[in-house]
Amino acid sequence: MPRENGFGYAKEAVVQVNTLASAVLALSVTFRKDLASHAGSASLAILQWSWALLIAALAAGVFVLLALTGQLFKETDAKPADLYATGLRTFWIAQIVSFCAGMALFGIFGITEV
Repeated sequence: MPRENGFGYAKEAVVQVNTLASAVLALSVTFRKDLASHAGSASLAILQWSWALLIAALAAGVFVLLALTGQLFKETDAKPADLYATGLRTFWIAQIVSFCAGMALFGIFGITEV
């Protein structure tokens, strides 16, 4: 697989996670009155933490895209772009962990409020 394809696949994965995070965030904020009309303070805290983690996933995703761009633009013949560079990998892991944690908390909120 050529290196450019690897960077393209990485970009698409990051964009898909950002799309999912923003969609869940937008819909849950839009319908928060319906979702949390009878929620207790603990459930509301779970929902707010879910939102915070989804926002963190979006921010980390933007940084991943910036790091991908930086890797591609600093590529030379002597030093090829590194898809596994530390800065890139750190933001990528942060995005996945915060997205999964945010979705888990959103799921917990949904289960407790059904």
